Amino acid sequence: MLTGGSAPKRTELMIWEFGGYGGQIAIRDGKWKAVRQKVKSRPEDWELYNLETDREESRNLATQNPEIIQRLEAEYMRIRTVEPDFLLPFYDKMND
Repeated sequence: MLTGGSAPKRTELMIWEFGGYGGQIAIRDGKWKAVRQKVKSRPEDWELYNLETDREESRNLATQNPEIIQRLEAEYMRIRTVEPDFLLPFYDKMND
């Protein structure tokens, strides 16, 4: 990419977990980015953005694309490992 080529296509999800601000999760899959806030206490609804058409993440498309949210969250749950330094009770209890 630095030499003018295109970025390689990712074959797996890119996932971020952040402990600040009540806990946040972000999942990137191609053009889609799903975000969930306050996951340490009372998780807010998922947000979904099409980064090809909305780089500013200003148009939440989650309600129009529930199947994408369901797929991304299911994959997140499948690969997530409970981390003692970043507990997420809402999700950790699902992995028991």
